[in-house]
Amino acid sequence: MVARGRPADYGLSMPDHQNHLKQTYLLDTQEKTDAFYADWAATYDAEVIENGYATPARLSAALKGFVPPTAKILDIGCGTGYSGFHLHQAGFRNITGTDPVVEMLEIALKRAVYTNIWQTDLTDPYPFDPGVYDVITAIGVITTGAAPATLLPQTIDQLAKGGLIAFSYNDKALEDPTYTQMRDKVLTSGTVRELYRNYGPHLTGKKINSDIYIFERL
Repeated sequence: MVARGRPADYGLSMPDHQNHLKQTYLLDTQEKTDAFYADWAATYDAEVIENGYATPARLSAALKGFVPPTAKILDIGCGTGYSGFHLHQAGFRNITGTDPVVEMLEIALKRAVYTNIWQTDLTDPYPFDPGVYDVITAIGVITTGAAPATLLPQTIDQLAKGGLIAFSYNDKALEDPTYTQMRDKVLTSGTVRELYRNYGPHLTGKKINSDIYIFERL
């Protein structure tokens, strides 16, 4: 009997994995984060699948209700392309992936779901003018041990009027006022409006949930 959710279902054959998840939220510098994810790259998908990583599928399904399949999407912090896989499964076909970690991007390339992939620095991730993309996604990216809370307003600044940011805050971010205060600040700034919010499973194996959001640039 083949187990449901096996790695092969996600377009990759994964090696044995180690337990990195428990260490993720302890990272406190960008240098440590990048080195940690480089080490984790080869076993990342196996571990998150085993632990029921649900946020990418939830957010991708929600996004279908707001933009057409032709929407030009930037999947920032795409990692191994697990988020891009779910965007592709939801019907989107014009997806660019970016991530700081080359080892992650090498795996993302193998999925063949991105029209383009390039390396970026999440502290200054946008080497282009605002309005290039219809949607920017940050799926499982803006949280403790990953990208700083400032990535949210930085990303909003890259959207033209009517552009969308689709992102998530897991329980760790929701417990951290640095992240929740930034979310509330951008919502009260008059630059965006909230189109969608839903609280649900993030990592079922770890009993961690997440809010998923879709904001529109005004």
